[in-house]
Amino acid sequence: MIIGEGALGKVFKGRLDSVTFAPWKAGDGLSVAIKKSNPDNTQGPKEWQNYNAKLSDFGLARLGPVNGESHVSTGIAGTYGYMAPEYMATGRLYVKSDVYAFGVLMLEIITGLSASADYNQNGTRRNLVEWAKPFLTNIKGLPRIIDSRLDQDYPTKGVIKAAELIL
Repeated sequence: MIIGEGALGKVFKGRLDSVTFAPWKAGDGLSVAIKKSNPDNTQGPKEWQNYNAKLSDFGLARLGPVNGESHVSTGIAGTYGYMAPEYMATGRLYVKSDVYAFGVLMLEIITGLSASADYNQNGTRRNLVEWAKPFLTNIKGLPRIIDSRLDQDYPTKGVIKAAELIL
């Protein structure tokens, strides 16, 4: 069974059991260095920054709140589908914005669908979260949103736990 394919190829290949529902992508756990743009094109240690990145690889990588700050005001930027509604409405990036993006990632994993696409329901365009939410709140609705490529071969308890985490 293969769950997803990214730019680096197959993301996960194997069998999920009822205890393990934790997929990882290639590159997880690697340190990332960020180099500050230098108009003089000189190299040196001052160009390297120790940023506290809150989100990465979601099309949104911003400096988030640190040292007890409740939010950081920013210009709206990011990939549609991963951005928390309050961030889109106010431009304020909260720690909970990361939690929302993580929930969207979990939703992509169990549905096999992209968060940045639109889904039609009765002629109305909706994002992945809006489309899936009614199914997530009802255990009987969960099988309708599980990735069809799994051919109903998945741990039910794991999917229920994932749905609880997403909500």
